[in-house]
Amino acid sequence: MHVRCCDPDLITAPQYTASTPRGPVSDYLYYDVKIDSVKVNNQTFSIGKVPQMSLDSRQLYNYVPYEMAKAIAEAYSPPGVESYGQWFVGACDAIPPTVDLVIGGKPIRVHEGSMNIIETENSGNNQCLLPFTAAKFDPAAEDNFYVLGASFLQEIVAVVDVSEKMELKFAMRTD
Repeated sequence: MHVRCCDPDLITAPQYTASTPRGPVSDYLYYDVKIDSVKVNNQTFSIGKVPQMSLDSRQLYNYVPYEMAKAIAEAYSPPGVESYGQWFVGACDAIPPTVDLVIGGKPIRVHEGSMNIIETENSGNNQCLLPFTAAKFDPAAEDNFYVLGASFLQEIVAVVDVSEKMELKFAMRTD
């Protein structure tokens, strides 16, 4: 029996060698991808030099440039607000924006169910952490370390091709 798990139109992007603020790492420790652009509610968001981002399913949050996290938080209805310096919080029942990460020239939509992290509700006050948090690094630095975490990956099928192609392939889950 064949089970269809995902959209058959895979989005392919080259894999990049990772480096961290602590220095170069093994080729197989992190898998990095370049983001072509970001769209929030179908409007392209300008973040200057688009960062190289590591895929890390161990991290719940997406660590992105401050301006990007802020723009996404402010696009919620009602808008999210900055809290604790790098985190953004919002009403757990807020209506999230649509967020598309354009990779390999094709948009990958962050699933709506991944945009409100209700597991972080604080003592019944209806305030939850939002999945895009600010990685506070020097925006001019070349070695900033940004992450696409589980809140992005949970509704994505990600294939890491470690053959000589060194590609990352993405598809939206359909199950």
